[in-house]
This record gives sequence, C-alpha cells and structure tokens, in this order.
Amino acid sequence: MQRVLEYGDLAELRWLFETYGRSAINEFVRQRDESWLSRRAFYFWRRYFKLQSWKRAPNHHLREQLWPF
Repeated sequence: MQRVLEYGDLAELRWLFETYGRSAINEFVRQRDESWLSRRAFYFWRRYFKLQSWKRAPNHHLREQLWPF
C-alpha cells in the first residue's frame, strides 16, 4: 500500500482502491502518517481523504534535521 500511494500510477492506484477499498486506505494513511510516506505524498493523501486528525510520528520534528534530502 505504501509503495503504491507513494509511487503508483493511475492504473496501480485504481487497483489499490478496488482491492483494499477507500476506508482501508484512509485508515492506513491516518495510522501510518508521515513516517511511512514522504511529506509530499502524506499531505496529498491527507487532503484527498480530508483527514482532520492522524497519528503523529515519534520525533517527527527531527525528520528533516536528520536527513535533509
């Protein structure tokens, strides 16, 4: 799920939504947050699913300090 949400094309995303369903993918994004997806992908999916709350990654503020690339 993580790889398809991060790197998938339209056909792969269709397969993901047909296989797992919108609610399971929504829950994955809400539970896994920016520690499993890049910041860009996480914020895209967060807006797509209109998430108001999600589980914050431990030490999320250190992410860019440790690896700024």
